[in-house]
Amino acid sequence: MLIDKKAVHSTPVEPRERNSGEMALIRTRTNTDERGEASDDLVLRFAELLSLTKVGRSKAYAMMNPKDPGFDPDFPNGFALFDTPRSPKAFWRHEAVAWLEGRSNKFISKNEGKKQ
Repeated sequence: MLIDKKAVHSTPVEPRERNSGEMALIRTRTNTDERGEASDDLVLRFAELLSLTKVGRSKAYAMMNPKDPGFDPDFPNGFALFDTPRSPKAFWRHEAVAWLEGRSNKFISKNEGKKQ
């Protein structure tokens, strides 16, 4: 018996289409991970931070470095997991979400100023 994969994986049509950034923010706000499954992860590794924020690796390093012209004090800076000098960093999910919401609000207010 053949199964129609489109029928199995179909999702209900929403009133309007949302871009990938909006969908990532919705998944984050509803406490789900990028696969749409429930997530209790409060802490992100660097690769997960990049995936969630949709920021490239070099841009993220620039935004975390106070000496770089692209420094963003609001971007999550993370914390060391261990007491060793080469310890991997972890990042709080709520800080990443707050940064995304701040960027969104900044973009919205900038565009509202142009309309008036």
